[in-house]
Amino acid sequence: LSKLGRLLLRINDLTGVIPTQLGQLKNLEVLSLETLYLQENQLTGAVPTQVGQLHNLEYLSLNQNNLVGPIPHQLGELTMLKRLWIYYNKLTGGVPSQLGQLHNLDLLHIYSNELIGTVPKEICNLSGLTDFQADCNTEIVCDCCTG
Repeated sequence: LSKLGRLLLRINDLTGVIPTQLGQLKNLEVLSLETLYLQENQLTGAVPTQVGQLHNLEYLSLNQNNLVGPIPHQLGELTMLKRLWIYYNKLTGGVPSQLGQLHNLDLLHIYSNELIGTVPKEICNLSGLTDFQADCNTEIVCDCCTG
């Protein structure tokens, strides 16, 4: 696993929760895990806060599952992240302002969840964010949605 760069587990009918141990891989700087695709499965439970420890992650795709709970503010620690897809889940609460620390982010899709509130200005101020899609004008107040 020392050369692992991508973990692609999409469209596999995976069930259950995302293991918290995923974020406990302390050598991920060495492993250089850059891509984690878990979309289009049947994953349940919350997004583990430990995912925020995957500091080399550039692409995180958790869309089209049955994930619940809030978007973990720890995702704001993924400073290398370029793209985050978490749409079509059952995530609740507000959008964490910590996502505004993701200065490499150019795509953020959070629509079709049960999110509420106002998108923090820190996210709208991300200069590289060119594709931001949320449920604007319905459950979420947003000045910077692109779709």
